[in-house]
Amino acid sequence: MTWTPREERAFFKRVLEVVNAFDPYSLGPGTPGGPPVDERAAEARAIESLLINKGRIEFSDLRTIWLKSFSDDLAGSEKASQPFLDALNALVHQNPS
Repeated sequence: MTWTPREERAFFKRVLEVVNAFDPYSLGPGTPGGPPVDERAAEARAIESLLINKGRIEFSDLRTIWLKSFSDDLAGSEKASQPFLDALNALVHQNPS
């Protein structure tokens, strides 16, 4: 995919929104009393890179990212994570701007 810097920023913003909505630890990023909205920016960047370069993200990719960031491999969470993966993968097929 070849995008303008504006399109790349818009895509990252959408990835971060989906990542924040997943919120497996119920921390409420961007809400009063919760962590900052960009708390999971590093995870969103890693996911964004996979979506751009591979065209999709698999559960094994997500587990690797979560293990590196949170020392949590999301064991037993594959089925519960499927809507999250579906939402992320759907972003690839949307207009990036």
